[in-house]
Amino acid sequence: QSLARLEKVSSALQALGLRDRDEISASVVTARRVFEFVLKVECCYAELEVTKSYSGMLLGDLMTVVKRGKDDKVRAELGRIAELANNFAHDTGKPVSKDTAAEVVGLITNYVRTLYTTIKR
Repeated sequence: QSLARLEKVSSALQALGLRDRDEISASVVTARRVFEFVLKVECCYAELEVTKSYSGMLLGDLMTVVKRGKDDKVRAELGRIAELANNFAHDTGKPVSKDTAAEVVGLITNYVRTLYTTIKR
């Protein structure tokens, strides 16, 4: 279901014009929410220790927990996802780029696919 939601976001993003800034940002925020859900699933699956209730955990909290035990490459990818997703979710003053939005949605989708494959084993 999460992959289907991300594919829908990716398709909608591709259909947007370069100047549809609000819609581009909304697409990334949707992907970010899906990613937060998936990270909560990963915490449960991997039996990772969390210090807050799951409903109170946001992207930064989840990243802190999930990054433990990951190799440097995955940690860097997670950091890139957080950085890019935050730029779309908050008024950072940086320009909204459709290419950057597609990058973050792609990174999230790849992470979710990898996790899904791991869980299926």
